[in-house]
Amino acid sequence: MLKHLVEQNDGGVNVEAICLLLNTVGKQLDEFSNESRVVNDTYFGCLEEMLNTDTKLETRLKYMLSDVLDLRANNWVHPRQKVKDKTISELIRCSAAEVLARLRLGATTTTNRRILVQDDSAP
Repeated sequence: MLKHLVEQNDGGVNVEAICLLLNTVGKQLDEFSNESRVVNDTYFGCLEEMLNTDTKLETRLKYMLSDVLDLRANNWVHPRQKVKDKTISELIRCSAAEVLARLRLGATTTTNRRILVQDDSAP
């Protein structure tokens, strides 16, 4: 299926389909076997060539291709997935710390305002 989509470059529809397909199953295709990885190298070479040489390709599709190529280069780990998931207790601790920091900041600002008001009203 991937071979058919890559070889039949009849416009943006195939490029978009390729990108969606590879975003969904690209990791499994690469991890299936070494032979599969080598075959995929060929297809990704074609995609990279298409990205660099096809001047008629829409900007949106160029970004889609670039994202898929970057994703593969990053071993199929999405940049946003690199952030470690937090447990509920960690989230509560972080949000409590943020609230305390805001309260401290607000208390300092209020205190400073009171001092300024008292200093301005002094004879």
